[in-house]
Parts: sequence; structure tokens; C-alpha cells
Amino acid sequence: MDNSKLSIRIQCILLTILVINDNSVKPIFDRNILPVGQIFEDDVVLKLRCDGKYEPLGNPTLEETVTCKDGEWSPVPQCKPAKCRSNPPESANATATIVNGESVVYICNPPFRKEVEETIVCEFGEWKGRLPVCKIKKCSVPEVHHGRIGRPGFFPSMGDSWKELTVGQIFEDDVVLKLRCDGKYEPLGNPTLEETVTCKDGEWSPVPQCKPVFNKEKDLPVSSSKIIPIVAPSQLPTLNTSTGNPCTCTYLSNDANLVAYVGTKRLQSGIKVENNSKVKFHCIPFGYSLLNGSSEIKCQDCQWDSSVFPKCESRKIGEATLHINGEWQLLPGGVVGIEKGRILSITCEANGTGIVPQWKNLTAPRIYVDTYRDHYSGRNVSMLYIVEVDTIHVGKYECFVPGYAPNIIEIQLVTDTPVKCSKLEDRYISIRYSKEQDVGSVATMSCKDRYKALVGKTRRWTCLSDGQWSGHSLPRCKGQYVFI
Repeated sequence: MDNSKLSIRIQCILLTILVINDNSVKPIFDRNILPVGQIFEDDVVLKLRCDGKYEPLGNPTLEETVTCKDGEWSPVPQCKPAKCRSNPPESANATATIVNGESVVYICNPPFRKEVEETIVCEFGEWKGRLPVCKIKKCSVPEVHHGRIGRPGFFPSMGDSWKELTVGQIFEDDVVLKLRCDGKYEPLGNPTLEETVTCKDGEWSPVPQCKPVFNKEKDLPVSSSKIIPIVAPSQLPTLNTSTGNPCTCTYLSNDANLVAYVGTKRLQSGIKVENNSKVKFHCIPFGYSLLNGSSEIKCQDCQWDSSVFPKCESRKIGEATLHINGEWQLLPGGVVGIEKGRILSITCEANGTGIVPQWKNLTAPRIYVDTYRDHYSGRNVSMLYIVEVDTIHVGKYECFVPGYAPNIIEIQLVTDTPVKCSKLEDRYISIRYSKEQDVGSVATMSCKDRYKALVGKTRRWTCLSDGQWSGHSLPRCKGQYVFI
């Protein structure tokens, strides 16, 4: 055999190619399904057809042409979850806008506002999820310690006809009422007889609160009290000059885009936070705003451990923005929580540039990236798909435009099984739970011996969303003092 005349035949082998689920990619030739491993000559053209819930990557049609070129198939045959082609479902009193073909944003028509924030997303070519509820938000009259809520009566000419309102009474948005405090108290931040409070988006603004009136001449602390211990001198603790009231820090912020949580409780400006509690922050709209500052601040020794709260800023030109699709929830601190087995897709766009955004260090299996130019916005988009989310997908994901600051999100698994905190036990301390050991439950502690008092730590702990208590070590019981 003359090897000098041997010609080289470049062939393609039909291999098992990248798929999203088993058997989702079927090569078609004359409408017959071809077996994996069959060999074809160069320049042979075949057809890729995906299963019903999938479509060819980069070509949203029933079939895509693939050609054998230099021993490789071009384009590489891949299937991705099908996009939704139909209009999304309608929601009463709201207008729907499709975002990147993957999710729907519902804007309530005035004067309606969202009562429940839900998400409609595209999954395998179908719109799924629960519709948001748009209603006219209302406010209920709150219980104010050392104060009450009221409004002027029908006969103002008869003098002070101010009428106190019943706690729980409902009022429409934009209704204006008055806060009055008891004799030795005054409205927080407004030392007058009355303060105006307005119903805005279902909440009173400002938050109606009363504080003690401080008289510098009369209210100075008395230092001449005698202290008599009930226990032996060897058990004497350090003298505490506080009044015995719980130590707190006040959360104050006028940033409408800043969201703050203690555990699972969302904070409103003016709310007092217990000592040793941690506050976690994130910004809304999530994925578009940038948190400038610390994402966590602690109330320590009756004051915040940071002189300023973080701020929410709009992302600059070139910085990537993210939009998350799928059935997920936003956890305190801006963490994305999703159930195991779900599909999550994240749209990353380059803000104000024509550069294609990129994802960093995608090593886990069942992660796919699709890059395209959005038909509506004209922007370059990099779409990240995570199929059948599992523990291997937990962690941080970074999308960036080369040369600009990245956008980073963290993903955690959440479960249908209720998260609980462990039961607290101590032979000397009595512990009462507001909701057993459920998330949000408050554990209140006291000494079993009525002649002893708690010292050293806070006496109230909160069960956080991660199943951990807000405190770290239990307080101790020591000898009590009486003042005479």
C-alpha cells in the first residue's frame, strides 16, 4: 500500500453532547433519530431537535441546523429551557411588563398598591408563579406606650374637642391623625403637645412614639442612695448605675431603598433595637442598587458599632445589574434563598455599555450561560441558568463587565421544613418562649431564685432565620441589691 497517496478523511462522530436532562437532545436526519456514536463525513448537515420544554441554544426554533466542520459539530448542539412566547397572566388593578422575556414586573395602578409581592417567571416556556395582589393600603391605629392617637372632634368651637381613637381602627392612605403623649412624655423628635402622623403605604409616618420629658434640674440622678446586699460580701457584683431598663439602640434612616432586618423582623425608622443585636442591610430594587457601607451593624454597649448606616446608590455606567427569575425569596442581608431542585435564572446586563458581561468561576455542574442581545433594550445580556439547584450551587456568584466593579449575589438553600432554634437550658435560669423555638420567637430569661438578678448579658434573645439565637452565652444570676 502506497502511504504517500493515503488521503486523510475528516469525520464527525455523533457523541453524547451537552444536555440539560437525559435524552433532551435528539439529532434528526430525514426525520429519523440517529444513534449516538454514528460517524459522518465532513460537511454533512444534520438537524437538532429538543424535547418539548427545551429549545436550541441561541436559536429559538423547533429545529437547528448543525454541520460537521473539521471533525466538530458547528454550532455545538445544546438545548436550554424554552422561553415564553405567550402573554403573561393578567393581575387585577395592575399593569404587566415583561423583563428580558424571563420574568414579569407588575405595577399597581394608582391608587392601588401591592399588598403581597409575588413573582411570575418563565419556566420551560410557561408562565408560573402567583400573581401579586394590588389593593388600596390602609393603616390601623397602633397602641402607643404613654400616648394615644386621635383626631379633632366635630365641634372645634367648643374648645378642645380632640377625640381619642380605638386601637386597631382602620384608615385609608393619606389620612392625617394626631399623636398625644401622657403628662410626663412628649412625641419623639417633636417636643410639642401634639404630633401629626400620616398613613403612607400602609404605615404611619413618622412612627408614633412617646419619650420621657427630661428636666435637667429635677431629673438628675441621685447619688446618695445606700446599697444593702442581700447576699454575702464575697458574692457582690460590680455596681451597675443603670435604671434597670433594657439597653437599646435606635434605628434611624430616611433612605427609602435601604432595608434593615434584625433576625426575620424588618425594621422601620425610629424602632429601638435590643443591645447585642445585629442588623443586616440590603438595597432595593435588589440587583440594581449598590450597598455602600457595611452590610451588618451591631448594637453594642447601648450604641451602634458604626458611626453611620450604609447607603443605597444607583450603579454607575459599566457596572453590571442583575435580575433574578424563578421562585426564590430574598433573605435578610440580601441573600437569595431557593428550594432544592428548583430552576434559577439570573439576567446580567451591562449598564450603559456595549460590552458583553461575564460570569466568574462557574465550576459546578448543571450551570449554563446564554449570551444574547436583548430585543427590547438593545443591551448585551448574559443569562445564567442553574438547573435543579442543590448544595453544590450554594455560594457567591459574580457577574462583571471587564474594567468595572462586579455585581455579587449569594445563594442559599431554603427548605419547606420550618427552621427552629435549639432549646435553651440552664439550671439557674427560667426561660420563656413567645413562639417556642420558631424563627422570630423571643426567649425571655429570669433567675429562678427571686433573690438573684441577671447580670452581664441581655435577657431577651431572638431566634434568627438561620436557626441561631441572637445571643452567644447565657447571662448569669448573682445576688440582688435593694435601694433604701
